[in-house]
Amino acid sequence: MGFGRRKEEWVYERLMVLYANGGRCVYCDSTSETADHVIPWSRNGWDGTENLVPACEACNRSKSDRTPAEFVMARSHPRSWPSPGTPLGLVSLVSVYEEADKECRRVLARIGDVLSEIADKKRQRWFVDHFIRYGTLRSKGPSAMNLIRAFGSAQVEQACQAGWPNHLEQKPRHRVLRDQPGQLIEPILEDE
Repeated sequence: MGFGRRKEEWVYERLMVLYANGGRCVYCDSTSETADHVIPWSRNGWDGTENLVPACEACNRSKSDRTPAEFVMARSHPRSWPSPGTPLGLVSLVSVYEEADKECRRVLARIGDVLSEIADKKRQRWFVDHFIRYGTLRSKGPSAMNLIRAFGSAQVEQACQAGWPNHLEQKPRHRVLRDQPGQLIEPILEDE
């Protein structure tokens, strides 16, 4: 059962999806440009990160409202099945099925790996903490998303290599002082 489509999307959620799989489309390995619903929204899929994977515009558009297995079959084997009137002796249905099954398993395994990557709590926390600083948690359209994505690419790559460190825990914490003239902030000690 789907949770329904949300009116506003969170920037960090979309960025988490777009940067997964090395920023590559799960279907064709080109640069990811959009988030694709694994279970299509029109078929009771949901808008949460548990159902989104990175995809290029072409794959997302051609997948449409199909499941990944249906999409792989339509894309990889459009002429494999014999047309009406073709003698079955000319086509090995078993070999066609085995080839299609192998491709479906490969794509589904990649989708599973990407969904596990997106679900990593440390990675999620990094995206939330990092993009709060920009003050734009809600997207204002594709151009805003592309701008934020381009601006943060190097930082995401560094964080991935460093194991998704929590930058809020690394910086010294401060508090505002209102009762001492001339001193506006002071560091908060570790034991406080």
